[in-house]
Amino acid sequence: MTVDPVVFLNRLKEQQSIRAKTYAKLESGFEDFLQSERVDCQQLFSGCTEQFQLCSKNIRDLEDAFRKSGHLTYADLIRSLQEKEREKLELTIKFQRLSMACRQPSDEAFSEAVRAAAMTSLRTELSHLRVEINEVLDEVQIELSDLLNAE
Repeated sequence: MTVDPVVFLNRLKEQQSIRAKTYAKLESGFEDFLQSERVDCQQLFSGCTEQFQLCSKNIRDLEDAFRKSGHLTYADLIRSLQEKEREKLELTIKFQRLSMACRQPSDEAFSEAVRAAAMTSLRTELSHLRVEINEVLDEVQIELSDLLNAE
């Protein structure tokens, strides 16, 4: 298989765009659920999970193609991105579970304070992770620009 780095890096960007839209759908749907509980969370989570899995598979395929063709710099960028995205998804799930738990009545003020602190901590971690993901995507864009300028 011939690997055209410009084509493949653009495919990566397309998959990241789909992933970002899926996160937006997940977050919006989850907020709707928290506000009204009229959203079918199981259906929302299932649909988003399928889309995340498809994006991840497509991106892994790009990584494998780069690695097999000797374009290790691009493969390593993608691996870094995938690891950060996996961590982001895990933190997002923890945040949503905690958000749901915070809705349950609690008699203990300590428990409320611990939950609030945990929510703040998770928000901070997610924020830092988004910055790291954007930094990797900036590196991808720089590599793509360099390739286009070299043509």
